[in-house]
Amino acid sequence: MIMGADLLDQAAECPDPARRLVLVTAGLFVAFNTIKSRKKKPFNPMLGETYELVTDKFRLVSEKVQHLPV
Repeated sequence: MIMGADLLDQAAECPDPARRLVLVTAGLFVAFNTIKSRKKKPFNPMLGETYELVTDKFRLVSEKVQHLPV
């Protein structure tokens, strides 16, 4: 299965600007493809809660710092 991050990695190494644009666009579509089949409640952290994602290629740490009620 091709993941959006894999396509973005390929785009970063691609010398052709047109092919790079196609790879980035495809990566975005792949990332949003799972939204229509998602049945769970969306990720909604509480104020001050942190989220950490660690893979072989990168590490992401985020914190919710603003609350905007609907």
